[in-house]
Amino acid sequence: MGKTVRNLEKNYDIIVIGGGLSGICAALAAARQGVKTALVQGRSMFGGNASSEIRINIFSAGCHNTKPNSNETGLLMELLLENKHRNPYHSFSIWDSILWEKVRFQKNLDSYLNTVVSSVEMEGDRIKTLIGYQQSTETELRFHAGIVIDATGHGTIGVLAGAENRIGSESKNEFNEASAPETANRYTMSSSIMFQAADRGKPVKFEKPAWAYSFTEEDLKFRQHGNSTAMISNDGTLAEFHDGKQGALPEFACSSAGYWWIALGGDYDDIIAQA
Repeated sequence: MGKTVRNLEKNYDIIVIGGGLSGICAALAAARQGVKTALVQGRSMFGGNASSEIRINIFSAGCHNTKPNSNETGLLMELLLENKHRNPYHSFSIWDSILWEKVRFQKNLDSYLNTVVSSVEMEGDRIKTLIGYQQSTETELRFHAGIVIDATGHGTIGVLAGAENRIGSESKNEFNEASAPETANRYTMSSSIMFQAADRGKPVKFEKPAWAYSFTEEDLKFRQHGNSTAMISNDGTLAEFHDGKQGALPEFACSSAGYWWIALGGDYDDIIAQA
């Protein structure tokens, strides 16, 4: 093991790796039961895909209240209500702060931002030590806990520990799931690029970088695009909303609000391809 500027040993009852919404809720739930808990997050803020870095809105099962009586309650609703009370203009920086406050000031809960867990030490079939590095303080941290919760986006801790894992979807017959595909696949959630736009009230010169691609309407003829978005209605049909002016879809979810995403997913391996 290489030499580091500082080394710390930390002991907890439960350690949650991954500070997205799943990890936040798991850590808060454990700490509120009086359990000594740690939440370890590789980024500089909590929230994962819902943070200001990526800005995916929290639809929940209720899909922006378009599906009656379907919203998740509990801790997720607690976070959303706090945000609704304090953040009427949907600022993601304020949302970041709300998530940080919930974690930072929760009794029995310690948090570690900018800390990437890159290896584990095993004792039989149990994780003995989680080894992480906090770049901002040049510190190697060795975490010990009776229970480890893997809330990373890629299931990284389970893979490092040698747990069985898979990528993609299983076939319909494997576990008798009616909604699963007929055959197994390696499809994953997309890797996305968020872009932001602002109406300057006048034409703005744009110099396209030499490395950038150009797309025409012909290239996109099989893909929905433009200043609109689509969602599933209560009756299961596909409904389209333009600029948030039709139906219940809020305006901030459309590109007219100043940001949107281009996503690349399917069977494209966005982990290995970025290495």
